[in-house]
Amino acid sequence: MQTAALNSDRVLGFSRIPEEGLGFLVLINLSNDDVTASSTVFRGVPNTGIVKIRSVNFKNRGAIVGGSIDTRSVILGPRDSLVVEFTPVR
Repeated sequence: MQTAALNSDRVLGFSRIPEEGLGFLVLINLSNDDVTASSTVFRGVPNTGIVKIRSVNFKNRGAIVGGSIDTRSVILGPRDSLVVEFTPVR
């Protein structure tokens, strides 16, 4: 299983990619400001994924549970969090 992490003063992010099956990307905005997070630092994460769960009152109305999202540019409102499921790029 591959795990990678992004940790800044504003966004905590990590990906989990098992040997077989689907992977997950978790992004958490730790700040009180809007931020844009990118999955490009994570090996094996494709440009698009499916939103599996998001925080209550999620600011980005385009991020619909069950819908597709561009993982290269994810807008997170203050204290928002998001889980994205994807087929890993191998």
